[in-house]
Amino acid sequence: MQKSIIIKSKDKKFNIYGVLDQKIKSNKLIVFVHGLTGHKNEHQFYNAAKFFNNKKFATFRFDLYTGEKSGRSLENCTIKTHSEDLNQVIKYFKNKFSSIYLVGHSLGGPSIFEAEIKNIKKIVLWDPSINLTNEDDDDWYRFDKNINAYIVSWGPSYIVSKKMVSDWQKLDYNKWINKTTMPLKIICAGQGVLKKEWKKIISKFKCKKELVIIKEAGHCFDEKDTEIKLFKETLSWLK
Repeated sequence: MQKSIIIKSKDKKFNIYGVLDQKIKSNKLIVFVHGLTGHKNEHQFYNAAKFFNNKKFATFRFDLYTGEKSGRSLENCTIKTHSEDLNQVIKYFKNKFSSIYLVGHSLGGPSIFEAEIKNIKKIVLWDPSINLTNEDDDDWYRFDKNINAYIVSWGPSYIVSKKMVSDWQKLDYNKWINKTTMPLKIICAGQGVLKKEWKKIISKFKCKKELVIIKEAGHCFDEKDTEIKLFKETLSWLK
């Protein structure tokens, strides 16, 4: 079964568009949180729905911004709006499923850590973002005085607010460490730049934790067989 769902933002001004997938009725829900410039139908989320449905999990993937009616726009988003919208998603499903798991990719990681996660069963993060000042290469974003915002250039260019970049530069790892009591797994891309820093960060978490590196994977797990390895590593933690 596939069902389109619209959830209102906390202030009722915006619609959060998502898709609930489940093969059989389940009491276990995985909520996927995409990264910067991402969306609910990226291959890793679209394909994950079928994979985890076959393992008796329901899944929900949603857009943090969209061109749909009353959806948020990326240029007006911050990590705070991401976490607030995730809170609304969790609130919507909390009485419908007995166990909710969060899986975030890239900037979806900080969005999860900044949300209300105390009742979440487990968390898995796919090559999650770190503080921007720790990135190996910051040439991909630059401030444009003419629009008073940042331009992110990844082939196509995107407008990102000053507040989004400020939030990203000031990520508070200590807050994450103190609030994360549920089991946490980090899956890093071996060909990416984030694994070195996460080896340092994850050791400080007091919860049950695990760090896995998929050696041949890039940041979006596009390479041959890396997506299925990503799903299997995630499943091993959620089971």
